[in-house]
Amino acid sequence: MPRHSELRSAAPWIHLFAGLPTGSVAAGLDRIREAFCVRPLAEFVSDPSRRRGEVGVLLPPFVETSQLVEDWQASDFLSFRFGSGVALGKVVTLADTDFLADQLASSDPISAYGWGKTERDGRTVADIVAGGIESATHLVLVGSERSRAHVLPTLRVLNPTAERLAMGASTDAELLDFVTGPLERGEALVVPPWLELLRSDLRVSEIGDCFAYRCARPFDPERFGQWIEDPPEALVRGKGNVWLSNRPTQAFGYSCAGDVHRVFPAGRWWVGYPASHWPSDEAHRRRLLERWHPQFGDRRQELVFQGRGLDAAQVRAELDECLLSEEAALGSIVEESPVVSTPSYAAPTVELH
Repeated sequence: MPRHSELRSAAPWIHLFAGLPTGSVAAGLDRIREAFCVRPLAEFVSDPSRRRGEVGVLLPPFVETSQLVEDWQASDFLSFRFGSGVALGKVVTLADTDFLADQLASSDPISAYGWGKTERDGRTVADIVAGGIESATHLVLVGSERSRAHVLPTLRVLNPTAERLAMGASTDAELLDFVTGPLERGEALVVPPWLELLRSDLRVSEIGDCFAYRCARPFDPERFGQWIEDPPEALVRGKGNVWLSNRPTQAFGYSCAGDVHRVFPAGRWWVGYPASHWPSDEAHRRRLLERWHPQFGDRRQELVFQGRGLDAAQVRAELDECLLSEEAALGSIVEESPVVSTPSYAAPTVELH
């Protein structure tokens, strides 16, 4: 492979590299490092000097790639720190196909392996692996040809648009061009399909193979727990917010990564705050009101699912069985969390499930 000095000088691209550090992923990164400099994120951020040919930043496992990219692009971090003309390039995730199925079935917290942001980082191995794959513009696959064929359908669900390269079947020149060549789209776009749908207008219920489940009634926690214990086999990814009837003031997040499902506290519903404490950002406030219910406020189910041949109608019907009636829902919130007055914005009328 060409050495650092042979790379174009003052390259405008800053490429990101990620991957759960298995032996094969570490070996793959070593092979890439033979061609050009890939620096750890902490070193890159702390030292603004840019050496000739420096185009790579290695992210630790706890960093959520899509969030980092959004933050850097929103703040113009790269141009501010390194000068005009410097831009984010490719987001490359190395995936070990020999262990991918096991990783997507692992509920072990990443903190147990020393990969967490803190010792209490509760995100699972499955969460991190799925997030890294779905946030990539380019996937470098390490592992056997047989395992690549086995996990390819899952990779297509998690990230239908990423370009893929099998490291073991590529030459040094092909690998170098794949991870450092210019982006056809001009910049890194790493919005996972589930996030794109969650951010969409309420009238949008499907994007590609991704579909949404929305409802302004709470789940019975026992029935929803039973659904999580026996989810559809075809389900690969799920994200969103959950309203449970026994906790009317508490919002919950939901995450499915492979075989691992998590429901976790996600703060309080905005309906429990006075209008003066609402977000100051007008776009955020309008988004809240677009989803506002006259009795329940912002309490709602808003979930997005992806899978291999997943039956959307069947999933929606199963989740409907977990809901309380509207009368029971009203009874669950009367004493603990009355609806407060809302800011004076005109919100569109939206027909909820």
